[in-house]
Amino acid sequence: MLLAIDVGNTQTVVGIYQDGSLQYRWRVATNKSHTSDELRVKLVPLLASEGLKLDDVRGVALASVVPALTMAWCAAAYRMIGKDALVCSAETAGSLFEADYPNPHEIGADRVADAVAAKALYGAPVIVVDFGTATNMEVVDADGRFIGGVIAPGVETSASALFSHATKLGAIDLVDPHTAIGHNTEEAIQAGIVYGEADRVDGIIRRIFAQLGYETPVVATGGLASRVAAQSQTITAINPELTRGIASRVRSAGRRRQRLRRAMRCPTLFRAEPFRRRSCFRPSLTRGRLVGFGATAGSMWPDGASCVAAYLPQRWLSCAVGGMLLVPVAFGG
Repeated sequence: MLLAIDVGNTQTVVGIYQDGSLQYRWRVATNKSHTSDELRVKLVPLLASEGLKLDDVRGVALASVVPALTMAWCAAAYRMIGKDALVCSAETAGSLFEADYPNPHEIGADRVADAVAAKALYGAPVIVVDFGTATNMEVVDADGRFIGGVIAPGVETSASALFSHATKLGAIDLVDPHTAIGHNTEEAIQAGIVYGEADRVDGIIRRIFAQLGYETPVVATGGLASRVAAQSQTITAINPELTRGIASRVRSAGRRRQRLRRAMRCPTLFRAEPFRRRSCFRPSLTRGRLVGFGATAGSMWPDGASCVAAYLPQRWLSCAVGGMLLVPVAFGG
């Protein structure tokens, strides 16, 4: 069984996959102060409630937007099953996630998962609108590459800020008021938040269409997707479970990358960096030594692997596989 953990800013979703299919799922509140021991204490009863044991878990896939909890969950996973968790990122997603982005390492796990899932389910080009703590819009172009997106305050985040600063306005349910002109305070707030969010999304999506030069399918996901997307004129599909099943795909891709690294019979240690044509990789400081070089893009081999013509010392090795460049950063001997 695969234990999949999706750590969001507000909620954490824990799932159990068997043979690539989601069998069990739990949703709990995210507490950023939890230690690895507290996380283990929280997880064991969830498994036990379905008659599952830790001995049944063979691997852990983790997607987290909370750095402190990323480390805590990794420590908890290792103590529970004796194996390292595979952390979802632009690097571990491998060929599933092709990015034309200045620094792919800064892309959050949630954005990677959304882009991978949307491309897998809806093809390319596609735009994902994820209604969570933040409203994220991820853009995958016609070539299947993630090229960027938008991060804006989420619906509930904006509403909480309003209620906390306006003492006379109380919290309300964020539902469709069925009127653009509120006839009482509750309707006025609902119209402003729900319709305001839908129109904000539509306006930004139209700007993205104009910049791309073409229109794309737009998929809404996240906790409030069904409420807001129903008022949108640009959203074409609603899929609250968009990233369901992506954990197992990313884990498989990550394991392939690990096997590739183990297969490299070279005294050089490697780290993976996104490979882009006409790129120049900057020097790296590793183990107190400066390791720097420049690289130029070469041709494409028949099997699709990129051949890189690199100006490197003779003992260094450089190759690009699955859109990632294995960059030598230190000698093993």
